[in-house]
Amino acid sequence: MSTDVTTLHVSPLTETWAFADTIQGVNLALASDGGWLAVRSQEREDKLTLLPVQSQGETWVVPSRSEETYSFIVDNIAWSPDGSRLAFTGFSWEVGEMIHIVDVRAHLEWNIPVYMGNRIRFAHFLSWPPDGNALMFAARNENTRKDNLYVVNVDGSNLRNLSRDEDLYVRAPTWSPDGHYVFYSEYSDQDFTRRPRLIEVTSR
Repeated sequence: MSTDVTTLHVSPLTETWAFADTIQGVNLALASDGGWLAVRSQEREDKLTLLPVQSQGETWVVPSRSEETYSFIVDNIAWSPDGSRLAFTGFSWEVGEMIHIVDVRAHLEWNIPVYMGNRIRFAHFLSWPPDGNALMFAARNENTRKDNLYVVNVDGSNLRNLSRDEDLYVRAPTWSPDGHYVFYSEYSDQDFTRRPRLIEVTSR
């Protein structure tokens, strides 16, 4: 939530809010509806703690299965636009690399394997479309050793590479407000100038 200190008027956030304290080693990400706060700290690098901000439930540590721990959380904490789902990338030597999905309203969680059989590593720049039914991310293509653009449905189906040129690096993919297009930048080993690109996502 945001607060106007002059009028004490409280308004809901229009987008996901994130905070990082690099000295204390803490990352916070508040859901766009203000209902949940995701906390990552040095004391619990292998899991995230979800805190209900508006008394919507009890504190929830994810992954919740005791036997499922990550050596570390690889990259950003990404809330879906409506605040109902959370995604982050975790890695362990036992299970490999996964995108972990949490549905806070249904109280469910599951993994999307991004490496097994796909030769994709280090998924980052996680980005949700407006409908929250897929995930866009950049990841290293082990065939070309470049960071390419991928999209996958939240149930793990229809994983595909959307890069127009797999031999270029992709950075910072972002969905358009209608969910039909993705904006990103790309560059090459020979030219590090980042060029903006726009691609249409035809089906999901």
